[in-house]
Amino acid sequence: MGHLPRSIGNLTELQLLRLIANNLEGNIPQTIGELTNLKIIQFLSNKLSGQIPRNFGNLTKLQELDLGEYNIEGDLPGDIGNLTMLQMLTLGYNNLKGNIPSNYGNLTNLYKLSIEENSLIGRIPTTISSIQDLQYLSLEGNKLHGAIIEELCGMPRLAYLYLSENKFSGSMPHCMGNVTSLRELHLDNNKLTSEIPFSFWNLKDILIINLSSNSLVGNLSLNIGNLKALVSLDLSRNHILGIIPSTMDSLQTLQNLSLAYNNLRGNIPKLLGNIPSLMNLDLSHNNLSGEIPKNLESLVYLKFINLSFNKLQGEIPSGGVFKNLTAESFMIDEALCGKQELKASSFKQRQPNSWDSFERDSPILGGQRRISYFEILEATNGFDESNFIGSGSYGDVFKGKLLNGMMVAIKVFNFDSEKMSRSFEVECNTMRNVCHYNLVKIISSCSNVDFKCLIMEFMPKGSLEK
Repeated sequence: MGHLPRSIGNLTELQLLRLIANNLEGNIPQTIGELTNLKIIQFLSNKLSGQIPRNFGNLTKLQELDLGEYNIEGDLPGDIGNLTMLQMLTLGYNNLKGNIPSNYGNLTNLYKLSIEENSLIGRIPTTISSIQDLQYLSLEGNKLHGAIIEELCGMPRLAYLYLSENKFSGSMPHCMGNVTSLRELHLDNNKLTSEIPFSFWNLKDILIINLSSNSLVGNLSLNIGNLKALVSLDLSRNHILGIIPSTMDSLQTLQNLSLAYNNLRGNIPKLLGNIPSLMNLDLSHNNLSGEIPKNLESLVYLKFINLSFNKLQGEIPSGGVFKNLTAESFMIDEALCGKQELKASSFKQRQPNSWDSFERDSPILGGQRRISYFEILEATNGFDESNFIGSGSYGDVFKGKLLNGMMVAIKVFNFDSEKMSRSFEVECNTMRNVCHYNLVKIISSCSNVDFKCLIMEFMPKGSLEK
């Protein structure tokens, strides 16, 4: 605990200054810039604050600078670009802002650059490609924007690239498949809109890929089977089309696979049952059809499956991982049938085309505009938690935007009790017959065997009463 004294500047022969997790407080004294023999500074996980001293540029022998995980403020100092002997620069989890100085390209001995979880803006400087020995680059959790620069492809030793949770837009670099040194690639939670480049499937030694939560389009290439070292693949929450490639069974080391929230169609390939290492499988929120491959039962490491919000049919397997699954893994796959605990046996009574409109035997709000379940799903982004408004006695309420642009509130009733069904009918009849200035207008309803909701006016500034 306590502060770093100014007198630390008197230790002119000091080469190593390591003060990790000591609850140090206050500013970094300017006098540290006088310790010109320093090779290593590590202040990780303290309570220091203020700005990085500008005279750090005097520490020309410095090889490692670690000021991560405390409250550094201000812009990234350009003087750090003078530390040409620097091999590791860690400034993550602070309050740094501004642009990445272009002279950081002078740090040609750097093999690790970590400035994640700050408030950096602007673009990645193209000069960064001058750091030919860089192996680890983490800029995730900032506000960087623009295109992901193709200059990254010219870094022959780059193995770990973290650009998640920024505002990068446009295409994935077509040259990305040339960075054969890559072992982990994290581009999730950006605004990328392209297809996945064809060359991308050349990364035969890559271990982890996360491209989730973008707007990527196009089909998955059969060449995905080239990624034979892959351990984790997350392409969820994009706009990927087509079928799941039959070459997926070439990924014999794959443990985690998520293709959820896309527009995939066709059957679940039986070949997925040939991936012995598979532990987590999420194919939910697609347009998959056909039966669940029974050979998934034989995957001894498989612990989690989510196949909900598809158009699957047939019997749910009962062995292996399926013994311990709940109904949440199969929600709205209403042509499925299975053990009573999964609440799937009632799906056999399903009308084959009732997805696309109201339930025919529920004309309670007759005359209102028909809204399909799929429009509700799209309006709420799959009932994403970011659209959650609140909970009531009989269900949850979400906000959503219909295809015509109208903002609505959608009250989804719990579908696990007879009491719920009665509550839904009572509320529909009540709303149809009552007019009051403290009641919102009911726009429509949607009802089938296990899903019932009311679509109401959305009040963005609170209740009508307020």
